[in-house]
Amino acid sequence: MFATANSIFEPNSQGIHALLEEKKVSLVYDFAKFLDRFFARKAEGLFAVVQSKQLSSRELKIIDILSEKSACGLQDLVVDMDMGIGELIPLLTMLEMENCIYQSMPGVYKRV
Repeated sequence: MFATANSIFEPNSQGIHALLEEKKVSLVYDFAKFLDRFFARKAEGLFAVVQSKQLSSRELKIIDILSEKSACGLQDLVVDMDMGIGELIPLLTMLEMENCIYQSMPGVYKRV
């Protein structure tokens, strides 16, 4: 059986499909189970430090860009990363979930 997050023919779906292929996303079908898993991981300290080897080259590039700047807007990241917003948003979301970056205000990202 195969499943996709969006149409495989839609260019904006490449980001989420890459995360699926890299097994960096999990199926959410029960919100209570998601919360249990998310907060259990956070409590275990797995979000505190992320080893570089666990991050993709694109995620590392985002971290590098945010390390060079005090804050970076979404449009600047689109330009600096040379990718569409549809590819960028899933990467930013994963980095936020891994506690590597955060939004200081909507659309403005900083490194933790």
